[in-house]
Amino acid sequence: MLTLDFLKLHCAFLSPGKRLCTGETFSRQFIFLILSALLQNFTVKGAQGKPLPTTDPDLPGIIVTKKDMWIRFEPRS
Repeated sequence: MLTLDFLKLHCAFLSPGKRLCTGETFSRQFIFLILSALLQNFTVKGAQGKPLPTTDPDLPGIIVTKKDMWIRFEPRS
């Protein structure tokens, strides 16, 4: 009979939690550092001649995607 104690002892590998991927924490911190450096040094604006994003629904399909958005980075003075 499968009891809760048996499942905890023998099925621990099914839920490794934070230890699932050793690079996940590193990559999240790296992305945060890159984005914060970009936002500290540049002003983000919409691209000239391109419309700003709207609140229209997502594009339909098997994979839900957003419409393309063009932006420009201007150095801060």
